[in-house]
Amino acid sequence: MEKIIIAIDPAEFASPVINEGFLLARKLEASIDLVSIIDQELDTFIASTGLMYDNQWEERLASATQELTKIKNENSDLKIEVITSIAYPKEFLLNHIFESKATYIIIGTHGRSGLAQLFIGGTAEHIVRHSTIPVVVVPFKTSEH
Repeated sequence: MEKIIIAIDPAEFASPVINEGFLLARKLEASIDLVSIIDQELDTFIASTGLMYDNQWEERLASATQELTKIKNENSDLKIEVITSIAYPKEFLLNHIFESKATYIIIGTHGRSGLAQLFIGGTAEHIVRHSTIPVVVVPFKTSEH
């Protein structure tokens, strides 16, 4: 049986990444690992959310798990396993690809470049370069540039 990893940025739970991953899973009758990693390199929570936590890491992990579980429950026709962790996303995803014996990974990209790319990451690019399975990259930008 096929297995698809859908890697979701914690700020993008209602993203096109999920839609594309679910579409592929339905076509292939594949199981899904719905994965969201709280990046332990970031020491502050995204200010735009307005959320403040006394115990930031555990609260963010609980919130991510709750959101992904809601998505899982809304898509009961799919076999979905929710996976959340506080980790380094690049390392976690590459290890999960190997350990889960997945056949595809779906990941989004914000299309950052320059200093933003340098400081914020480049998880999608890293996964494309180092993955041992096919990678589907879904852009968050839907307008032309």
